[in-house]
Amino acid sequence: MFASLVATVQGAVTFAIVDSAGDVGSYSSMQLNASGLPRISYRDATNGDLRLAVCMNVTCTASTRPTVDSVGNVGLYTSLQLNASGFAVISYFDDTNGHLKLAVCSDVFCNSPALTTVDSTGTVGGYTSLRLNGLGNPVISYYDYSNGYLKLATCNNPTCTAPAIITVDNASFVGTYTSLQLSAGSPVISYYDITNFALKLAVCNDFVCAAPSIRTVDGGGIVGWDTSLQLSSLGYPAISYHKASSGDLRLAVCDSLGCTSPTITTVDSTGDVGSSTSLRINAAGRPVITYRDNTNGDLKLAVCESGNCTTRTLTTLDSVGSVGQYTSMQLNAAGFPVISYYDATNGDLKLATLSAASVTSVTVPPNGNYVTGQNVDFTVNWTDQITVTGTPTLSLTVGSTTVNATYLSGSGTNALVFRYTVLSGQNDNDGISVGTLNLNGGTMSWAGFPAVRTLNSVGNTSGIYVNRTFTVTASAGANGALSCVSPVASGNATSCLAIPNAGFATQSISGCSGTPTAVGVNSYVTGAITANCTVSASFAAIVNGACGTANGVATGVAPSTNLCSAGAASAVTTSTSQFTWSCNSVNGGTNASCAAPRTYTITPSAGANGALNCLSPVVGGNTTSCTATPNAGFQTQSISGCSGTPTTLGVNNYTTGTITTDCTVTANFVAHACRLDINDDAAQTTAVDGLLILRYMLGFRGVDLLAGLPSPLLGNRNTVNAIENFLSAQDYNVKGLTTQATATRDGLVILRHLQTLDAGAMIAGTDINATDAALVRARIQGWCP
Repeated sequence: MFASLVATVQGAVTFAIVDSAGDVGSYSSMQLNASGLPRISYRDATNGDLRLAVCMNVTCTASTRPTVDSVGNVGLYTSLQLNASGFAVISYFDDTNGHLKLAVCSDVFCNSPALTTVDSTGTVGGYTSLRLNGLGNPVISYYDYSNGYLKLATCNNPTCTAPAIITVDNASFVGTYTSLQLSAGSPVISYYDITNFALKLAVCNDFVCAAPSIRTVDGGGIVGWDTSLQLSSLGYPAISYHKASSGDLRLAVCDSLGCTSPTITTVDSTGDVGSSTSLRINAAGRPVITYRDNTNGDLKLAVCESGNCTTRTLTTLDSVGSVGQYTSMQLNAAGFPVISYYDATNGDLKLATLSAASVTSVTVPPNGNYVTGQNVDFTVNWTDQITVTGTPTLSLTVGSTTVNATYLSGSGTNALVFRYTVLSGQNDNDGISVGTLNLNGGTMSWAGFPAVRTLNSVGNTSGIYVNRTFTVTASAGANGALSCVSPVASGNATSCLAIPNAGFATQSISGCSGTPTAVGVNSYVTGAITANCTVSASFAAIVNGACGTANGVATGVAPSTNLCSAGAASAVTTSTSQFTWSCNSVNGGTNASCAAPRTYTITPSAGANGALNCLSPVVGGNTTSCTATPNAGFQTQSISGCSGTPTTLGVNNYTTGTITTDCTVTANFVAHACRLDINDDAAQTTAVDGLLILRYMLGFRGVDLLAGLPSPLLGNRNTVNAIENFLSAQDYNVKGLTTQATATRDGLVILRHLQTLDAGAMIAGTDINATDAALVRARIQGWCP
């Protein structure tokens, strides 16, 4: 089976989910082939199988994962090595039969593995640890459950068809958590003494371990779980292990092959840590250990800074879910860990591949001219949190001089700040440049590994100057003089002053990136000075300007002729209400300001059954009025357009909004409908129509609007929705005001009208004057043609 996965990159760590098909990934054992590609044996707990992951790239985002053995419940306590052909050889426990088994692959993808039962005497084969001797034959340490012994199988051929099996240690319940190495072909085994709660070491004196030397390495508490054994460059054992009684990660470094006086160091004691250890010794002879933080369910890494690990760097690599069990770690060709492990939360096999932290970018200070005593700060941004010791420097080139920005702050974060303080005499007129990041006797590291100091994505420094100045030269034409303040600090502006001779005016001043002045302006400010430059002034005799015949004449388009009778016409400026221009003196002097009112066309658009007239054209910024004339039997439904407020039914007069463009006013007309016949039954009654109008004004909606009325309601408009829609479209303001009609005045007057009360009784108790009563009645009567 082939699978491709997208890696999750977190700084200098790439995480890949190698297998997630069921509960997989426990008892992982990993090796790197000659190309640095991982090969991982592990257990498929869902199916009780032994599986192999063959990674197609170094981060294992693509892999094949064949099932190596599926007979019974197998695949526990796997230990993997690669033979001379790069093919997997795996020792493991057959739980169904209680046997030690060996799988030898004949190709990379282990299509037809040779499966051998190495030991079937009793229940045997737990905690296996496998190595291949100089002949390529397997050597396996393991636990004998039946007797509680540490055993060793030495194979006489690659598939171990006739192994030599001996008991290495039979001191009652010993041999769990075994880890095996070969010293000149002879086995060296670390393991746990269950009876005495101790870490033990067996050093064999020959290939088959006929007479081993056995020593207790650490017996202080319950120690020796999850051992991982490596041999130093001198051939001396180093063992990482878990001290269960205190929840510590410990390291024993032996002074000899026999480990007569080991140095024991507690590497990590924060919480319950140190289970599932995997130890390697790097090229510098320093231990590197992966392990699990049981308290937090994390995968952790310890990188020792000395052979005995008295100082070290501890890093949490993966803290997503409960992870870090069954770790197996190798160091790649660059010396960085590659770690297989089990994700218990998701039941996945995962792989973490480390690399060096690197610079992602360099943030430079803002552009500007920095003067003596000012600080210039650079921020070097990294993929990971960098630990700094000493005072590293960032080299800079200021002018032709190399200076250093010294490390200031940020250790333990992704951003390190370096500061350069400008000194007197330092000068740069074309932008400083950033050089290299130098240790200067210090260190910069992540997780105990030196960081890559190559600078990437350095910000643009071409606009960062130091103590920079430039000369501004004043150049005056005939009939005047010019002076400028000079020299000027880089990035600053300076000022100039023109003095024209009598009878002359300054025509223009320009240069040095400033905005050229208009005629008659004598003061000038340059732009930001970035180079030596010249400011020039010219002068001419004064001629006054005068407006032409286009001045004051209303027009809908910008005038283009007859602008000036004297002087030079400026460009015509268009505003909402007018066109303006000036008639400038050709050579300075008094200018004339001219203007022509701007007009807009208002186009009336009348729908069928009526007409619409609008006053047009209109000077911009004003309003205009329109009058609708409906045909007989029709009424104005609405008038709208030109930013005015749309009218309601029956309103014939309309005022636009402020006119700022040509626009159209539209009027629509509808046949007269009785505004008081709410249910459209050709009758206007107090009990139905008056009550519905009053209730609607009081806020009644839905079924409350029709409560107590006959059901079904007579008329063509007899549903709640139809009645609400009709009422919402009507204007019941009896005085014809723009304010909203109210129940206490308009509703009451309408109800009294329907009761046919006289005009005085109709308006009694309201704010309507008696003199207006007849007008109100006429208005209401006009609602029903």
